[in-house]
Amino acid sequence: MEKKFIRDGVSLKEFLPATRDGLQLVAKNYALPDLEYLNEPGDWASFFFVLREVPDNEAFFPSGKWATIQSLESKLIEWAKDRLSEWLKDKKESV
Repeated sequence: MEKKFIRDGVSLKEFLPATRDGLQLVAKNYALPDLEYLNEPGDWASFFFVLREVPDNEAFFPSGKWATIQSLESKLIEWAKDRLSEWLKDKKESV
C-alpha cells in the first residue's frame, strides 16, 4: 500500500520560480521575514493575510495576485486536513 504524503508545513520551494521571486519581493518590500526560512503553517497563514492586502502588482504577483493567494491557501488547507486526519486517527487509536 502506498503511503500518503502528510503535509507538515509549507515551503517557498513549492511555488514556481517567478512566484517565489515575487513572494520574496513582497517580504523584502514589507520588511517581513525571509520566506526561505518559513516552514510553519502559522507563519504562512499570517503571510496569506498580508498578501490579501498587498496591492496587485505584476512584480509581486507574476502569476496573478489571486492565483498566488489561492495556491498558498490550498497548501494551508491541505496541511489542516492532514493534521485533522492525524488527530482523529490518534484519538480513535487511543480509545
